[in-house]
Parts: sequence; structure tokens; C-alpha cells
Amino acid sequence: MTPSIPMTNNNTSKSHILFYGRVVLSCAIIIYLLTFLDWERIKNILPQLRLAFIWQALVLLLLSIVAMSVRWSFLLRQFNVRQSILISWRHYMIGFFYGKMLPGVIGGDLVRLGLSMKQHRNHKSILVTSVFFERICGLIVMLMISAVTVVVAPTFLQRDELVFPVIYNVAVLCIFLFVLFFVVLKSLPGKWFITHNVRGFKSRAYAVLGKVRTLSVTAIFVVLLLSFFAHFFDIVGSYYLAKALSLIHISEPTRPY
Repeated sequence: MTPSIPMTNNNTSKSHILFYGRVVLSCAIIIYLLTFLDWERIKNILPQLRLAFIWQALVLLLLSIVAMSVRWSFLLRQFNVRQSILISWRHYMIGFFYGKMLPGVIGGDLVRLGLSMKQHRNHKSILVTSVFFERICGLIVMLMISAVTVVVAPTFLQRDELVFPVIYNVAVLCIFLFVLFFVVLKSLPGKWFITHNVRGFKSRAYAVLGKVRTLSVTAIFVVLLLSFFAHFFDIVGSYYLAKALSLIHISEPTRPY
């Protein structure tokens, strides 16, 4: 019988190698990002930095990630997969970090998806479905916000007579298609999504659609609502960050003489 101690030592050694590998990769990403900074511009901005707005921007941006984490955990629970909000938040933060070097949001999603798959090895298709559906709902909410913003925007945002109707019409069309998609999906017979006799990409597509089809209207509404809060906190947080960097000038109230 092979003793268990050497195996334990090998596993420990492997975990140490992986840990130090992640540390080296993280340091490389930080150094890589530092090369993009315009240090001369930073030197000019720092004296104008409005510290009063820094904490507001930080809190709002963190709340945005919390809303995303709640959304992901809630969505997974609809598919009978339990993942705590704290774990979802941790995976989101790691995904955002690596997404700075990888291809943006997609790279970050792949990282957090990989981290979650290690914990839920038997639910890989559900995890992929949840991330995909998250992004679709996020896109729909952004289109809703864009449509409303265009309607209630100040006059200077409506000067371009071509851009104004295009943004609004595209947003309304995509929202309509999103609703129509779920109406059609819910009306289809369940036997269409049985994948026993289907292979390859078609099988995976049917599996994803079958899982999305099980979502209730209430669950979809909650996911959209959480997506709205996530984008709202992100937009307002970015606004305060712009104020902190003096990119937005605050007009002082006129004092009567």
C-alpha cells in the first residue's frame, strides 16, 4: 500500500507552487498596469484632488459590486446551486482585477467563472448560463437607462438630431426583443429542450435555454432590479470620482450683492 504522507507532501508542494505562481502573475499585472499611467498628468492632478468625494465614489463603486454579487448568488439559487454572497463578491473582485489585463469584462467573467467551477464541479453548465444571463440582463438595463436618459436629458445632449432617435429606437427594440424572447421561450413545449439525442454545441445551447426557461417572471424581475442598482451605483460612483479628479467643475452658487 502506498503511504499517504508522500501524497500529502506532493499536494502541499503543488498548492505552494500555484500560490506563488498567482502572486507572480498578480505582481506582473500590477507592473503592467503601472506602465499605462501618465505620471506627469497624475502629478498635476494630485494637488487638485477633492478628497471629500473619494470616499463617496469608493462606497458607491463597492455597492455596485455588492449588487452584482447578490444578483449572481440569487440567480444561482434559482438553479439550485448555493453560493454565498461573500464568495460571489470575492470572485467578482478577483475577476475585475484580472480583467484589467485580460480582454475586459469577458476576461474577468472567465476568471470568476473558473473560480466558481472549482467549487461546483458538477454544475459547470449552470454557472455558464448564470454568467451569460447576468450579462444579458445588465445590457438590457443599460439600454433602459440610455432610453430614459435620452428622453429626460438636458438640451445639450439632444442637439444631435441623428444620435437621439438612434439611441432611443435601438434601446426600445432590444427591450422588446428581450421580452418577446421570454414569451416565446415560455410558450415552447418542454420536450424541445430534452438533450438526450442531441450532441455538440446544439446540446449545450438547448441545455442553456432549458435552464433559462425555468426562471420565473419574479426571478427575472429581481435580476433586472439588481442589475439596475449595480449600474446606478457604478454611474453615480463614477460621477463622484470625476468630481474628485476635478474633471467636473462644481459651480458655486451666485451670491447677491
